[in-house]
Amino acid sequence: MHLGPKDIVHIKEVFRSLDHNKDGCLNLEELKDGISEMKNSEELMELLIAADTDKNGKINYTEFIAATIEA
Repeated sequence: MHLGPKDIVHIKEVFRSLDHNKDGCLNLEELKDGISEMKNSEELMELLIAADTDKNGKINYTEFIAATIEA
């Protein structure tokens, strides 16, 4: 799948808005805070946890993009 420049900018903005401690990764707490009020937040949380392909307990930007494209 190809993303346009606007899509990439939007995904980057979403990631940065979720990354409260600005460490370049999203931990479980940041994910919960960021999606708690979204429709289907439980399903989205499961998808994002599954996106942690290196199983380090955090979602890095590459994992986030991959999960976003697959969603």
